[in-house]
Order: sequence, then C-alpha cells, then structure tokens
Amino acid sequence: MKEPSIELIKALKALKDEIPADQFNNVLNGLGVDSNSFEDRIKGLEREYEFIGDLYICNVCKDIIPIDEEFTTNIGEKSCDAIITLKNDKKIMVEIKSTSKDEYSISSGNFNSRVEWARKNGYELYFAINLFNYWALYSADQLIQWNRKITLNNFPESLLSEVFNIVYFMSTNKIKFISTYSSDSSHENLGIKDIETDSYLIKEEFYVNDKLVKEVTTTDNNGLPLVLLSAEIRLRCSRKNLKINDFTTKTIYELDSNNSFCSLDIIKTTISEMSGTSLKNKYNSFLKMISKKDNRDKINIWLNELVKLLRMTPYILMPASKNKEND
Repeated sequence: MKEPSIELIKALKALKDEIPADQFNNVLNGLGVDSNSFEDRIKGLEREYEFIGDLYICNVCKDIIPIDEEFTTNIGEKSCDAIITLKNDKKIMVEIKSTSKDEYSISSGNFNSRVEWARKNGYELYFAINLFNYWALYSADQLIQWNRKITLNNFPESLLSEVFNIVYFMSTNKIKFISTYSSDSSHENLGIKDIETDSYLIKEEFYVNDKLVKEVTTTDNNGLPLVLLSAEIRLRCSRKNLKINDFTTKTIYELDSNNSFCSLDIIKTTISEMSGTSLKNKYNSFLKMISKKDNRDKINIWLNELVKLLRMTPYILMPASKNKEND
C-alpha cells in the first residue's frame, strides 16, 4: 500500500461523504490506499483546521494565512501549514502535527526541509503538536535539542501560552454541576443532548464549594453559553447518575482536586460536542456563527464570565525551564 498524496486524500474525503461505505472501501482498495492510513491523514487535516480555528476564535493573533501544501509539494518543497501574525506584529511559521501514538517524531530530512523553507522566507518556525488530545507548541531549536522527538515529558516546555499569550485557568475550589435531563419529548429542553442517558438537558446548576452560584433553566436560559463552555471542565469531573423517575435523570459532576484548563481546550471541547458529521464540519458551523467580530468577542466575554463564576484564576503558562530561571 502506498502513502496517499494530500490532493488524493482531499478528493477521497469528499467522495466518502457521497457514497456507501462498502463502495468507498472498494475505491480505496482499487487505488492501493490503506484505510488506516487514510483515516489518520483525515484526522491530521482536521487537527490542522482545529488548531487554526481555535486561534481565530480565541482572538490571540492578528492574522492567519493557511499555506497550500499541495502546491509547494508539487514544486518539490516542504512548506509549513500557516503564516501567523502575532498581536505584537511578529510573523511566524507554524507546522501543525498530531499523533495517536505516545510520541511524535519527524525525520531529519523532513525537518530540515521545513526549517530551510521557513528560513529562506524570513520566518521563525514552530511546531504545534497535538499529543494525548492536547496542544503544545515548540520551536525548531527545541526539536533539535530533543532529537526531533516529542513525548508527554516535553509538555512542561511548551511555548503555546508564551508565544500566543494564550490564557490558562487554575481551579482550586470544589466545583460541582448538577444537570437535570429528561427523555420526555413533550418537555421543553435547552437543546443539549446527553448521549449516555439519551435525554435532553432541562436544567443546569453550578456550584462552587457547595454553594449554588448559577442556575440555567428553560424559562431563564441566559446562562446557556456558560453551560456549553463548561464542557471541558465536566470532562475532568467524576460523574454520578441519579434516576428521579421514568423520564428524569440528575447527573452530578464533581471536581475536587486542583486542575488547570487551557482556553484552547475549552473552545475545542465546546465545538466537538456540537452536532456534525466531522470535526471540520462542526468548526465550519461554529465559525459561521461567530463570523462577525462582535460574536467572536462574545465568546471571550462568556469565557471570562465562566471563569469568574467558578472562581478560577487566569495565568500565562511559561515553560518550566524559564520559571526555574526566574526563581
């Protein structure tokens, strides 16, 4: 089985959405394309879209210009995924990578070609890497230092927060959510479905140190954006279902220990829980929804409101080695 080109992957992705699965598998076999390789490449393309989309939604840079790697590949060059203008007007190049393995590695030839391409165009090169479903950012110099391999042990040296001024949030209080779901189709709901109980949210309660700080209901749903943005926090919580009656279930989410949350992860989880056939489609729907600047500003306003409500502390996460230098 051969490694499929970028243009072939994109064409096959479009075809996959149009024909039955068995026919599509026959096409893959006929072209000599391994199905696992195809799925991995699709996930990689979606991760690129996710990272760029998160940066845009969080409004942490002035401009993002995606690069058509299909064109540069056809002329025999290894380019990068995007040119990004930071808030301080500095322009950098970013190569976006992801893996489902325990480590990310890049060959010396591939790495050197991308470094050279960035250098001759006058940009510093960074690698945005998704490992264990979380994003980190490293400079080309860091990858050289680590022999072009990234593992979970390198996460403390991530430059993501420093370069993009991305905010993290620390929780030191006991946080609890009580979600009331109903499977009664005649009951008015908030439009959020819980897959585990196959029912819809009708009320959400927010608690900090066992004190109720916010309640969202079908008759008072002004806090609905806070429910959506708290999805990443609930993923870290313990979960317990309490059956109230044949139709109603209360789910209690509790977070007792100290936890740190990245604004990019909060946005990513919010979008991933939307309905859609693929992650890219979900991002497209969300980006269209916030295409006006006022709507994008509202996302950050709601996020700050959630942080204050749950009494979390915002901070910039500096690389561990720099924190040691400052001690």
